[in-house]
This record gives sequence, structure tokens and C-alpha cells, in this order.
Amino acid sequence: MRSRHALPAVLLAVLPLTGCVTTAVDSGAYVENGKAALDSTISATASAQLAVQARLSGDAPRMFTDVLVTESEGSIAPIESSFGGVDPPNPSDDALRDAVLDAVGTAGDALSDARVAIRRDDMTALAAAGTDLQKAQSALKSLRESLG
Repeated sequence: MRSRHALPAVLLAVLPLTGCVTTAVDSGAYVENGKAALDSTISATASAQLAVQARLSGDAPRMFTDVLVTESEGSIAPIESSFGGVDPPNPSDDALRDAVLDAVGTAGDALSDARVAIRRDDMTALAAAGTDLQKAQSALKSLRESLG
């Protein structure tokens, strides 16, 4: 009986927290958040790209590649959520927000395409996804370098 009464109180305490979005303290902190998001995405795409290359060359089994690419793809949503959940402190930081989220989203799309190709065992589509991963990773690295 006691737990039935506690649940509404817990829900009322937690619900306001689920919609919270914070603002970065300043532009410098926001840039650092962007760098961290890009670094994490670069790592995820690099791991997946290596697995895709190994699969295409016959050096990795399908299940191994599937697990690695799927886990890499799964890491993208938390990156997008974490960085996207922080409001840019100044209007001048809006372009950075858009650029980082676009680059992370493009990498996520390439990872998704790779996952589908692996599960279908479609080597032609996997090669195309590998190329897309390479392009996404280059764009991520370029953006990351531009931030210092």
C-alpha cells in the first residue's frame, strides 16, 4: 500500500527534470563541449570503419562486424542528446551547434547504412557505407581541427 502512494510523489519530483536543458557557461565552454562530441563521434566512426574494412577484405566475420558497427551506431544518439541538450550561450554559437549536430548526424546515418548492409550481407552496399563512413570521419576531423 505504501509504494502506491510513493510512486506519484517520485513521478512529480522526476518529471520536471526530464525536460531540463542547460546553457553553457560561455562560448569557450560550448566549444569544448563541441570538441568532446566530435572526438567521441570520430572514435565511433573509426572503430566501425576498421570493422567494415576488415569485413570487406574477408578478415572479419559478419557477426563481429555487426556487433561493432551496431555498438558504434548506438553511441551516436547519446552524443547528439548530450551536445544538443546544451543551449548555445550566444547567438554566435548557433552555427557551431548546427555544424556539430549535422556532422554527428551524418556519421550516424553512415553507421546506420553500414549496419543494414552488414545484416543483409550486401557487400556492395557495405562498400558504399564504408566510403560514407570515411567521408563522415574526414568531415568530423576537419571540423574538430577548425575548433583548435
